Amino acid sequence: MNIKIEPTVFAELKDAMTKEGKTAARFYASGCGCKGPVFDISFDHVKEDDVVEEFEGTKFVYEKDFAAALKAPEIIKTENGFAVKRSACGC
Repeated sequence: MNIKIEPTVFAELKDAMTKEGKTAARFYASGCGCKGPVFDISFDHVKEDDVVEEFEGTKFVYEKDFAAALKAPEIIKTENGFAVKRSACGC
């Protein structure tokens, strides 16, 4: 997986995750679009069946069923926290 994230957003994400007492950032399916699952991000702990990817010392986790769909997620800052940028869809 090739995670895309701006350095300032990454610093804020690590800080927020630490403040919540969590050990990983979790990608999860929050819906489905015409090109497949729509992903979001939350803070969590690593679970036994998780796929774990490390990015600059920070753990990102997801279910193995999502491996093909999560090739290069881009994490962005929103007014409500953090999100996975949705790719444009022409349908």
